Amino acid sequence: PYHTYAYKKFLYTIKERKIPYRFVAKGDRIGPFTVKNPMGGYYSDIKDVSLVLTLDVGQGLSPAKQNVGQGLSPAKQNVGQGLSLAKENYKILFLGEVKSNIMEIAEEADIMKAPYFGGYRDPSFVEIVKPKVMVASVGKNRWGMPSQEMMEEYKKYGRVIRTDEDGACIIKIRNDTITIQTMRDREKLGDKLLRWAGVR
Repeated sequence: PYHTYAYKKFLYTIKERKIPYRFVAKGDRIGPFTVKNPMGGYYSDIKDVSLVLTLDVGQGLSPAKQNVGQGLSPAKQNVGQGLSLAKENYKILFLGEVKSNIMEIAEEADIMKAPYFGGYRDPSFVEIVKPKVMVASVGKNRWGMPSQEMMEEYKKYGRVIRTDEDGACIIKIRNDTITIQTMRDREKLGDKLLRWAGVR
């Protein structure tokens, strides 16, 4: 957050080293990425400044670059947790901690990384996204996340993967096959998952 010592030190460092920087808002471009959030203007909740990006991936990419979390460089993998990756007839949506303006960002996706540690509590958001597979990155916390009520909502549309129960999750996209592998089962789901999830 902007009021922390870490952020002030970050700004000091980039200015001292004369590293170019700019603030982005919805509609801006960062290379191949389009910014969906922050919207710009005043925010009552610092979490609503969480960066959300979209990236449309076409047929021209090599198989290595079609593998989510492998072909992209570390810088592109970790751009603020907000990345929507569209490939042919399916889409993967990655969200940060956006809260109050999340409905303006919501869009239908086959696979989604849950926003706000799975703790966002508006069922209408799930109705818009309709994720066939939802991944919640959670661990022990004092806020009672993820919301059990929301986990049940996600289960209405498909499979729920929780990192506190299933361990780390790797999603690979190669040609027309999605493979999801967790530390818990370490089994490739591939076409089996696609048929079960109704993507095909």
